[in-house]
Amino acid sequence: MLRCSVTSFLLLLLSSTTFSHGLSLATHAPWQPQPPAGSNTASCIREERDALLAFKQGITSDPEGDLASWNEDQEDCCRWRGVRCSNTTGHVLKLRLRDTHADPYGDPITPLVGQISQSLLALERLEYLDLSSNHLEGTTGRIPEFLGSLKNLKYLNLSGIMFSDKVPSQLGNLSNLQYLDLSGALPKVMEQLTNLVVLDLSGNNITGPVPAFIRSMAGLVLLDLSSNKMEGPIPKFIGQFTSLRTLDLSNNHLNGSVPEEPCGYVPWFAIFVMSN
Repeated sequence: MLRCSVTSFLLLLLSSTTFSHGLSLATHAPWQPQPPAGSNTASCIREERDALLAFKQGITSDPEGDLASWNEDQEDCCRWRGVRCSNTTGHVLKLRLRDTHADPYGDPITPLVGQISQSLLALERLEYLDLSSNHLEGTTGRIPEFLGSLKNLKYLNLSGIMFSDKVPSQLGNLSNLQYLDLSGALPKVMEQLTNLVVLDLSGNNITGPVPAFIRSMAGLVLLDLSSNKMEGPIPKFIGQFTSLRTLDLSNNHLNGSVPEEPCGYVPWFAIFVMSN
């Protein structure tokens, strides 16, 4: 129960869905940056086209033919499925290859299988990368360290890929990142991602108190920490996040109430989920 009067709640949920296999899946539709509008007027850059073809070489199974349009016969990679380019420069800005087919439990049923190729480094202007709900663990089972060199990334979604090792510290170099959704252990370098607007760490088996590194992410609009094993009081700094509109703390062992600091701000939450 909140100790202060907050009249701007649009929705109050008292339960959430638990997902299997530790997938980091949101229980609501998260905010996402929108791709540029309009049809492409510039053809893709040859080096970037070659990089995408090299990425395809690392895919060993494509049951839905998602990459069927990625071939030598189609010169303009800006017209390939899942690829979005700048209308003026032809640089690849967006790569969206998530598996959109799932069973009733949320598990992917037609995923890409293979590995994430280092050829993506040639996409120097890439801002949006969504490879979620695929089987792209490769032979190492690790999140590739080279992703930390994609300095223009604003959106990174690797959720549902069953990586077995920790998040590499190199991801802390992504200073422009605004949206991050992934599974795995949480390194200290997370505190360097101060520009995040959306942070979804649901279903990651986080233990102990709410991670302290979140304190540095004061610009968050959505924070999902649901379905973990956190315990202790809700930290005061969450009450100071005046941009926060969606907060999901359900399915943990947290106690107390949301601090009173935000009571002077209207509106505050649009969605608040608290069921422990």
